Amino acid sequence: MVLKGIYEIALHYGYAYDSDSERYLILKLIATSMSKGPVWETENQEVDKILLSPPAADEGRMKQQIEDTARLLAMDMLVLKFIQGLPLVGVVGGAFNPVYYRKILHYARLKYYKRYLKDKLRKAASI
Repeated sequence: MVLKGIYEIALHYGYAYDSDSERYLILKLIATSMSKGPVWETENQEVDKILLSPPAADEGRMKQQIEDTARLLAMDMLVLKFIQGLPLVGVVGGAFNPVYYRKILHYARLKYYKRYLKDKLRKAASI
């Protein structure tokens, strides 16, 4: 569901999501939105750099980003999924799924909007 939401955001702003560089950006967006503190600040700056000039397709970089994103999601979601398995308490754990979904999509929406505006400014400056 998260990927579907990000794909819809990308298409809304006019960006295709099927290139390797765009897939890398999407993974980076997910991972950054789940980060906290100084790690978030560093990752957020890196996302901003990627928005200005996407890196060339690199299989090693993509594989590393897949692992990093999976690890971040697993760490946050593992406890919640365990809690969901417990009777009565599981309802509380299940309530956090939409919270993470909204958090990731909100961050992705902000970054795609920023990218869209920067692209418009670049085009306007070249006229």
